[in-house]
Amino acid sequence: MAKGSWLRRALLLAAAGLAALGAGEIGLRLVARLTDRERGLVYDQDLGWRMRPGLRKVGAFWSARVPATTNARGWRDAEHALAAPAGTRRVVALGDSFTFGVGADYGERFTEVLEQILPRTEVVNLGVNAFGPVQELRALEVEGLRYGPELVLLTLFLGNDLDDVRYERLTGWPVPWCELVDGELRLHPPRLTWDVALRNASYVAEVVLTPFDRWLDRSRRAGPWVHADTVALVAAVVGRIEAVARAAQARLLVVLAYPRERCATPPGDAEVRLRAALEARGVVLLDLHEPFARRAAEPLFVDDGHWSAAGHRLVAEAVAARLRALGWWP
Repeated sequence: MAKGSWLRRALLLAAAGLAALGAGEIGLRLVARLTDRERGLVYDQDLGWRMRPGLRKVGAFWSARVPATTNARGWRDAEHALAAPAGTRRVVALGDSFTFGVGADYGERFTEVLEQILPRTEVVNLGVNAFGPVQELRALEVEGLRYGPELVLLTLFLGNDLDDVRYERLTGWPVPWCELVDGELRLHPPRLTWDVALRNASYVAEVVLTPFDRWLDRSRRAGPWVHADTVALVAAVVGRIEAVARAAQARLLVVLAYPRERCATPPGDAEVRLRAALEARGVVLLDLHEPFARRAAEPLFVDDGHWSAAGHRLVAEAVAARLRALGWWP
């Protein structure tokens, strides 16, 4: 076959392939939009990932019965002006899926309930599924301080936060990570890899790459603390959060949250040591172990282990009581 014929055939095949990819991309995006299942997360150079603005999402990891939505800045929350309304005291809440409110509808989460309990209080919820302590630090630095909070409310979930700081990649996404060098905390930005860049740009790429998730995560996941005890590292990250809040004239309250199965047993060794390390740094704590253990017979959790609406109300009541006991809130 003549050389020109081969070239024409190759170009036709390439054009057909590109057309098929384009049609597949358009089709997948259209189906996702029509079913409220558009991609909810995008790569972020500071946080590793964040939610897209203006989302409407249904299904697991979003809400209970009512579709979850995100505001114009990409948070599952009401719209908030950067300046607090006159006469309003502002709280910025940081955390993972417990703060985000998996299994709870908007209005049921502890952040909204806290607004009902505490007078003239506005809570800005910056919780995101699967965030770890380092991402919560960065969320405060790049977004939270812009709201001028009087209080930063950090929820540490002791089911995985001591583990999350071990890695440079979580749930398929790169994350900012820290290390302790001669007692000093060093922060490193997320490392954008080719597979994350492709998935971030294309629904087709996501379908193609999904079967390889476990291998890609294992091959790129380990950080320098993968086999180390992380209590000192988490304490240092929280200490940095406290310093950042204090520099902005805000107080920090750290809420220690436990997995459902550990609410009925004494805290473990790592949890006890983390609490001691935080207290040694002067960090003010609210430990939820006792309140949840005392009401263990109540339906405080949904099936997947996140807080139910009743659990969120218990957290809000405990936070309000702690703030009043400290004399920080009326």
